[in-house]
Amino acid sequence: MNKENKLRILLVDDDETYAKVVSLGLEEEFGFEVVWAPGGQEAIDLLKSGDRAFSVIVLDYRMPRVTGIDVLRWMQRHEITIPAFILTAAGSESVVAEAIKLDAYDYFRKEDTDIERLAAHIRATHNLHLERLARALEEEHSRGKLKGDAETARVNNLVSAMTPTLNSAFANVASDLDADEEALFAGVPEAEREELKKLFRVMQREFGKLHTAVRGLLSLYAMIALHHAEGNVSGHIPDDAKKEPDASSQAQ
Repeated sequence: MNKENKLRILLVDDDETYAKVVSLGLEEEFGFEVVWAPGGQEAIDLLKSGDRAFSVIVLDYRMPRVTGIDVLRWMQRHEITIPAFILTAAGSESVVAEAIKLDAYDYFRKEDTDIERLAAHIRATHNLHLERLARALEEEHSRGKLKGDAETARVNNLVSAMTPTLNSAFANVASDLDADEEALFAGVPEAEREELKKLFRVMQREFGKLHTAVRGLLSLYAMIALHHAEGNVSGHIPDDAKKEPDASSQAQ
């Protein structure tokens, strides 16, 4: 098996003979890497040390001092999400129910241990964990998309509300700037009149540029919002949206 795809198993069991037989079978017949912890406290100490690169944890339920359930409870409290299942004996339904509540993926009857079945159970637990991770990522992505859509809608509403106000303000200013120059500067001394007229014309041109730029930005935003709503945002801005305003529009 490719080393990158090799499953690394933490086997927690106080029965040394059982652990050796299982470890040997899983390693030689199925290519797993097995780390043995001879008790629940040893497993916790190993996880505390930072060695958490395990694909699956196989926990015996009955162990002195610290049981498999105790290990699961510690893992849940410390938010350790390595998939685990319990080794139990027949008639341990209450243990299984408690283990499931503590996020154990499943159980396996110890007296029915067959290396091939155990290996299949380990693989199934690992695959189920990967499926849960993929589903969680998909749900997180969906929540992010919904949040993004809501933010986009708020911006759309803001722009829609601003556009008429901006257009009205620009129209009022443009109307004021279109006033007759002679009447506007009638009371200004001749020496200063021409200079003021030049400044006034510059103001008209710059205002025209500002008006054109704002209209272009609003139009561009409307186009991008439309593409986003259709699910076709490609990040490409049409060439005509990149063009500078022509001289005639700037002079308006």
